[in-house]
Amino acid sequence: TEEQLARAVETLHGVPRALEVLAGILANDPFASLDEVLERFYEQEDVVQALIEENYRRLDAAARRVIEALAVFGRPVPPLAVDYLLEPFVPGLDVPGIIRRLTRTNIVSVDRATKMVTLHPIDQDYAYSQLPEDGTSKSAYTRQALERRAADYYASIRKPESEWKSIDDLEPQLAEFEHRVRAGDYDGACQVLGLIDLDYLYLWGHYTRLIEMREKLLRQLTDVRL
Repeated sequence: TEEQLARAVETLHGVPRALEVLAGILANDPFASLDEVLERFYEQEDVVQALIEENYRRLDAAARRVIEALAVFGRPVPPLAVDYLLEPFVPGLDVPGIIRRLTRTNIVSVDRATKMVTLHPIDQDYAYSQLPEDGTSKSAYTRQALERRAADYYASIRKPESEWKSIDDLEPQLAEFEHRVRAGDYDGACQVLGLIDLDYLYLWGHYTRLIEMREKLLRQLTDVRL
């Protein structure tokens, strides 16, 4: 159906080669449904081989860490953000130099006007899927630890509350909320939302967004005061 095709295009970010690989997977497995294949698309060996694996195989460990950091952020960020995220795990990394090298090979993109760095969505999805989910300690290099560190970055760049005049001024808080949710820190996410919900999001008319954020916390909070 058109709806299924639209979902496929969205999941594969409209990349023609990815759509070809999707068609190939379906052709090779007559028992697989489109929804099933899309659900695990980036885990398919053929996809990895055809789209990304060769690029990653040629990268050194430092470059992979930078790419993984960009995948965690999931949006354009300055090099300083990448450096902040990785500092506890890979101290002393030459992040600007690595970014310049990755830019020359078209793996990352830099907006010259804003000085922001971003990763292609299809590389972003794959790099994020490769991060270990669990670790033996909070300091382990895991998806949750990186999400917590990303949340801390946005907490560190908030403007003073006296300067919160528009939704743009709340971007760090909104990003911090999302990272805390992905890290499983729902109580922390609720505390962030408590700073901006009634006096800002609600007052400025962002009702749908506020509802969606609240719904992410349902049945997840452990602190009874929240």
